[in-house]
Formats: sequence, structure tokens, C-alpha cells
Amino acid sequence: GDHGASPPEVESISKVCGTCHVLNSQMFQESPHKPAFDKSSTHECSACHSNHEINKPTDEMLGTGEKSVCIKCHKDNDKGFLAAGKMKNMIDSLLKDVELANYFINAAEQKGMDVSDSKFEANDIKKVLITSRTSTHYGDIEKYLNTINEGFKITNKAKIDGEEAVKEYYFRRLGLGISTIFITIICFALYFKLKKIEKQQKS
Repeated sequence: GDHGASPPEVESISKVCGTCHVLNSQMFQESPHKPAFDKSSTHECSACHSNHEINKPTDEMLGTGEKSVCIKCHKDNDKGFLAAGKMKNMIDSLLKDVELANYFINAAEQKGMDVSDSKFEANDIKKVLITSRTSTHYGDIEKYLNTINEGFKITNKAKIDGEEAVKEYYFRRLGLGISTIFITIICFALYFKLKKIEKQQKS
């Protein structure tokens, strides 16, 4: 709206954002950022997400890179700076693990192996990514790790399931090859045995 034709204050901005982004707002209220922002009269949501621009959140906003919003306040390897860097590294690692897990599952599926259960379980990673990104509003590395570690459990299981399915495929092919050779040898042996019996009957 038009803010009632009055300049928005710190509290009013956060309350407007919080009407839709309830969970994000609740997490921020519990974070160490809340008292720090209140003390410095910093606008809570707009400090990181802008106001009228409403910057779309990306993973680059987290961490210590050039596009990070964390480095506006945290510098010189302070506690927040280090926590932000760790959070960004964790989300990057999880995304790489997701790619690897998908690679193994797709490889197994292309070989005709049934990995439907693994694919279904791997879908939970989307929920973990959302909750992990949201939990950054706690400003607490421990709470963040508790959330994102669930993602690593899912991707690790998916990778193992995919790898095992691929191994089973090649094991089956090897077994089929050995069986084919064995059956071929028996067929030749029977053929020559029948020929020998036939020869003996004629003589």
C-alpha cells in the first residue's frame, strides 16, 4: 500500500513483510540479528532484500563473496563472517551432491534398472533446500547445519542406491554372459554326443 501516507519505520516494514513471510520473520525474531538491528535502527527485511526493488533471494546473497549481503556488516573474519562463509560452502556442496546423486540414478534408470523408490526419496531434497535457505534467517550456524545435514543424508543414500543399481546391472550382464557361454558349451557337447551315438548305430 501507500504506508498510510507516512514514512515506514523499522517495525512497520518488518510487519508488512512478515504478514506473508511468516516463518522467515519468526526465525529473524529469534536471531542475534534482531537486537543488533534494533540497536542500530536498521530496517530488518530491507537491509538484505532492499525495499522497493525487492531483490530476489539467491545463494550468492549468502557467504562472503562480492554479491553477499552478509559482508555489509560482517568483515575481517568475525564470527558472522565465518558463519556466512560456512553456510555458503555447505549449500554449494549440497547442490554438487544433488547433481552427483541425479547422475547415478539417471545412469541406472537408463540401463533399465528400477530406481523409482530412490527417485521418490530424492525428491525430498527440494524441501531440504528450501528449509535450509530459509533457516539462514536464524543467523545460527548450528540450526542451519541441523537442517542442511538432512539433505546430505538424502543425497548420500541416492548416490549409494544409484551406484548399487549400476553395479547390479553389470553383474547381471556378466552372469548372463557366463550362462550363455555355459549353455553354448553344453549344446555343442550334446551335438557331438548325438553324432557319436548316431555313428555307432550305423556301424
